[in-house]
Amino acid sequence: MRDEDRRKGEEERKNELMSRSVTVERRAPQLEASQTKQAPDFGERVKELNCLYGISKLVEKEDVSLEEILEGTVNLIPPSWQYPEITCARITLENGQFRTDNFRETPWKQSSDIVVYDKKTGILEVFYLEKRPKSDEGPFLKEERSLVDAVAERLAGVIDQKQAQEALRESEENLRNILSSSPDAITVTNLEGKILECNKATLDLHGFSTKQELMDRSAFDLIAPKDQKRAAKNMEKILKDGFIRNVEYTFLTKDTNEFPAELSASVIRDSSGKPTCFVAITKDITERKKAEEALKESEEKYRLVVENTNEAILVSQDGKHKFVNSKMVEMTGYSEEELMSAPFLGFIHPDDREMVVERYQKRLAGEKLPHIYPFRIVDKSGSTRWVEINAARFNWGGRPATLSFLTDITERKNAKKKIQEQIELLNV
Repeated sequence: MRDEDRRKGEEERKNELMSRSVTVERRAPQLEASQTKQAPDFGERVKELNCLYGISKLVEKEDVSLEEILEGTVNLIPPSWQYPEITCARITLENGQFRTDNFRETPWKQSSDIVVYDKKTGILEVFYLEKRPKSDEGPFLKEERSLVDAVAERLAGVIDQKQAQEALRESEENLRNILSSSPDAITVTNLEGKILECNKATLDLHGFSTKQELMDRSAFDLIAPKDQKRAAKNMEKILKDGFIRNVEYTFLTKDTNEFPAELSASVIRDSSGKPTCFVAITKDITERKKAEEALKESEEKYRLVVENTNEAILVSQDGKHKFVNSKMVEMTGYSEEELMSAPFLGFIHPDDREMVVERYQKRLAGEKLPHIYPFRIVDKSGSTRWVEINAARFNWGGRPATLSFLTDITERKNAKKKIQEQIELLNV
């Protein structure tokens, strides 16, 4: 019984081994075909990786230009395709083309747009120079479609980066030109007020010899202590509003001498809108302040003369008074406000108005007339007074007006009248 069971088990194992052998024999062609297919597939993947790696090595080169990257990339493409000996490529951008030496347009083409920020800036094209068997996309493999898209996407990133670098370089060059050519002091500080950059005008303004003397110092050190608190508040205002314009401070030289200056400043933000630094322009206004002070003194002297003269002074324009002095107020009995709001003819005697108006209009028109003549006015109390006017044409506020000096000649007129009356009595 045991021998029979043993023979039966050996027979079953023999049959199982034979079955496995048949199965292996049947699958051998499939396995061989699979291995044969995997070998070239692996080789294609290596070529694709070599292409992308080669582009990365080009980009990593120091000071490499965009043109050099594009020229190198277009030459990396043919060895990465299934038939490198008949492959050519072209990269077309808005400002030029980059092609392999054997480039020629044919019907067998793959292409992919180069898109930067949703805008088409160029195209990458791959051509076969000869016809090849049909594959996934014409004669091209589906993996080659993935590769041409990947290369186009990589080039878009490189173009974006290079354009940003070029924009930054141009911006820095422009800043250097502005700093070197500006007659005003320009200072760049961080958000805490530490000086990062300045031009020669800044050094000259504050009496420093070299830029190193100012670097890393606080800009507040250049402002007089009395104005530093106000300057700190204005720094907060710049961060909030983005800028300040023409704010006056008292500044300091290296030797702590004070001088007046006017400052305008703006905040600089990065691409995300985050504040990064301040740029300030400072103008020395010492001479302007001196001129303003001299003008103020001159105006004060003029005011003293005008207010203390024995003549009434008035400026007339457009039929109204634009200026009257205190003597005019005294002479007419009207307040300054009443004179300024009343018509020009309001205080002239009715019998003399036509004559005064006629001369006023002719004088404004530029006609030559006697500068001095008498007429009558009516004061606030209703009394008639004789005045003698000395008038001249001039510009007030950029427009024609008349400047008039009035002398009260009432007593002289009355005295003359009495003398005339006495003469007439004597003659009688």
